[in-house]
Amino acid sequence: MARKTKSTRDRPLKARPVTAAARIGIWLENPNETNPDEREYIKARFGQRTRILNLSGLGLTELPEILRNRSFSHLENIDISNNNLESLPDWITELRELKGLNLSRNSLRELPQGLGKLSLRVLWLSGNQLMSLPDSIRSSPLKEIRLNGNSQLQLPSSILERPAQEILRYYFESRLEAGQPLSELKLLVVGRGKAGKTSLVKRLAGQTPSETESETHSISIREFPLNCPQGIVHTRAWDFGGQEILYSTHQFFLTERSLYLLVLEPRTGLAQRDAENWLRTIEVQSNNSPVIIALNWSHERPWRVDTVKLKRKFPFIAGFISTDAMFNEGIEDLRSILSSTVNEQMPDVWLPFPKHWREIKDAVANMKGNYLTFSQFESLCKKHAENRPDAQSDLAGILHALGLALYFGQDPRLHDTRVLNPGWVTGGVYAVIRSQLVSRSHGQLTTSDMP
Repeated sequence: MARKTKSTRDRPLKARPVTAAARIGIWLENPNETNPDEREYIKARFGQRTRILNLSGLGLTELPEILRNRSFSHLENIDISNNNLESLPDWITELRELKGLNLSRNSLRELPQGLGKLSLRVLWLSGNQLMSLPDSIRSSPLKEIRLNGNSQLQLPSSILERPAQEILRYYFESRLEAGQPLSELKLLVVGRGKAGKTSLVKRLAGQTPSETESETHSISIREFPLNCPQGIVHTRAWDFGGQEILYSTHQFFLTERSLYLLVLEPRTGLAQRDAENWLRTIEVQSNNSPVIIALNWSHERPWRVDTVKLKRKFPFIAGFISTDAMFNEGIEDLRSILSSTVNEQMPDVWLPFPKHWREIKDAVANMKGNYLTFSQFESLCKKHAENRPDAQSDLAGILHALGLALYFGQDPRLHDTRVLNPGWVTGGVYAVIRSQLVSRSHGQLTTSDMP
């Protein structure tokens, strides 16, 4: 029997590649037609019912000049994302009715200077290579702007989530003031008691540790410069006491946008367990800040942990280093890995810091009292021309991350109360915990006990 063959009409048709001309033609047939889901999406963002002209994912290297045609004079929304645009033509400013423009995931390095002449409400620019923003955009009525993935703009991640006008104000103010990188860092040194944390910090600070180094009973803060390829970074090392009774309170002082040094020791045989316990705590509290693990007490007897397992479970580990602070071994290697981690993995250290923010930072760092009420902090900000409540809160959070102050802005019970002196708080907290009165009363205190 002859083999049955498919007729031509039975064969699946190969889809023709979609072109810009085809999509433009469809849009021109009925620019006001749209499905209900798309209509609500557009209405929520632009307050318009006009259909989006979808030119996404077509491999475009330039904007079709047909858009200058009079037929597009009332075009309000264009999606040109996922293309290969390296620039935009100046004539895009002729589209006077444009309210929404999606340019995400292209290769744009700059924008037309006249872009601010448009009445844009929404502008998406994520995933480009923008070097700067045009001055004219400051006067645009933008409600939403997305700039993630444009590292050369040097915008902090916390700022990128703000409303459009907040983002633009920070960007232009930091440049108008010739904002320089703050180049300051909080290094949190954690680990079991007698692991050698204080000795390591002393070596990093250029000091010689003592063989009879006294145990840290709360948190000790030491400052030293860290020489990085991009410049010197002023580092505040928070050396945490390693006694187990203190662990539950440490979590209140672990911060985001910080660098962690986890110091392990081999003598108890619990290094692997300690590493996992500390890394889980850091993971929760620090939003995946980088961690360097020092395998201390390695003089003449190098020892290991399961680095592969730890790295697989905790990918934010930046590296492992064998050290022995008493013999000054591995210290230069430790400095080197600290320096490269800050240089390569901590972009916030190098972001422009507005001049008036620097003045507020210095005032808080030099405060004589144990705390400022938040209203006093707001007054201090206003004195230095920072009147925006959101920016004041952001700055308090940055001071917290730098170790210059404590501000628990994410805690609804505390965020409106105090900007605290770190030494006063940590000394007080740990004095209470270690008090004999606390031990005798089985951890129960009354207000009258606190003095």
